[in-house]
This record gives sequence, C-alpha cells and structure tokens, in this order.
Amino acid sequence: LAQERKAGFCRVQDTMVFVYTDRTHVLDLASAATVADVKAAIEARQGIPAEEQRVMFGGRQLEDAERLEACGVSDDSQMYILMRLLGGAKKRKKKTYTKPKKQKHKPKKI
Repeated sequence: LAQERKAGFCRVQDTMVFVYTDRTHVLDLASAATVADVKAAIEARQGIPAEEQRVMFGGRQLEDAERLEACGVSDDSQMYILMRLLGGAKKRKKKTYTKPKKQKHKPKKI
C-alpha cells in the first residue's frame, strides 16, 4: 500500500470493519484491495485465521477474489466480519407413544 500511495495512482479509503468480538477496526485500504486483503488485515490484528472469516457488506457475503471497489465499498463504508460456524444438529425423530393419553376428569355439575 505504501508504494501505491507514493505512486499516486491509487485512492486510499478508510473502511470500518466490525468484528464478531464487538470490536471496531478502521482499515486504511486501497480501492484496488480485495476481500482477501481485508481478511489478512483482520488476521494480523485479531489473530482470527482468514479461512474462518466471512466478510459481509450490503447484505451479502463477499468472496475472496472480489475487489472492494467492485462490491460498492467506498470511503467510510462498514463491513462485518463473522466467524464460520459448523452445521446444524441432526433432525430429531418424532417420538411415538405406545400408551394412549390419560383423559382429564371433567368437573361434575351440581
């Protein structure tokens, strides 16, 4: 990034990134940066492996190869970093009862 700034051909933007740990980071990113660059920056700051991160912006998950500029990320944009979770639990079988239900007593009218 430093070389690109010196050359003057790349616009630099500040992007807020919210990590699942309730921390906010402001990243100084080039407009040509990719989602993989964002993941690498978060991995360097937080120690969260890049392969476990999901980057969300504009209601959708961004892929590693996508450029931030093409995704619509601009200066002062907000992205969210979420962790990948393992799949859900097994579907439970419906329990079958062998005994019929017990009938409730009806109150007697007097």
